[in-house]
Amino acid sequence: MSLPVHPVTERQLSAFVGGDHHALLLVGQPGSGKLALAQQAAADSLQTPLARLDAHPYVRIFEAADGQAIGIETIREVEHFLRLKVPGQEQ
Repeated sequence: MSLPVHPVTERQLSAFVGGDHHALLLVGQPGSGKLALAQQAAADSLQTPLARLDAHPYVRIFEAADGQAIGIETIREVEHFLRLKVPGQEQ
C-alpha cells in the first residue's frame, strides 16, 4: 500500500486484498480520503498499477453530483455492469 494510513486500516486492507471478499465499505467524513483508499485497494486487488486503474475493464467509478442523490440512469448503469460475466467464469 502506497498511501499513508493508520496501521489498523493497513492490516484490514491487507486482509481484504489478500482474502476472498466481495465488498469493501469505506465510511468517513467528506475529504477523508475514502476514494483514494478505495482506488488503492482496487488496484492492489486487481494487481494493476494505480495509474491504469481507470482503464481496467472490471472497474467503474460512479459518482453523484455534489449534494445530489445518484440518479436512476446511474443505478441502471451500475446494475448492467454488475450483470456482466468475467471471462472464463462458468455457470
